[in-house]
Amino acid sequence: MHQPQTPPIQMRLARANPLWSVFAALLVVLALTSACSLLEQKQDVASSQEAIAAEAAALEPGDVPVKALSALRDVWDILENEFVLRDNLDVTALEEGAITSFLQATGIPALQDNPEFQETSLNRPDEVPKELDSFWDAWAGVFQEYNTADSPLKPIALSQAAVRGV
Repeated sequence: MHQPQTPPIQMRLARANPLWSVFAALLVVLALTSACSLLEQKQDVASSQEAIAAEAAALEPGDVPVKALSALRDVWDILENEFVLRDNLDVTALEEGAITSFLQATGIPALQDNPEFQETSLNRPDEVPKELDSFWDAWAGVFQEYNTADSPLKPIALSQAAVRGV
């Protein structure tokens, strides 16, 4: 009896089938790993947002919030490490923009006229890049002097203003 011959293309596919199966399995594993990584990242973001909100809610008059400045650190890291023209960044202009925007966002008229602050005795936290020492002095000075029980400052909104100023 005559057996029909398998065309050459089908023979190649039949031989390659185990390789395609392995390749497909690797793609599935990669997709699942990526999905798990994204879920972990979303949980980290949610927990850090909760920590920022908790810190803001627990502020007493004169306290200086730090966690709210993590967005400033993130933006600075992007500018420093990923920005195409990072060698051309004017650090002084970026810092002045952050300070000006932050002070305007407070809505305190006295701060609009006097943007100079004494060096704070508080250590600069990791959330504030070392290049932004003057910003830290302004941030700490404003919260220590103007954050009162009668007129509490909103650290999250103020840090967002500083980021916009950068």
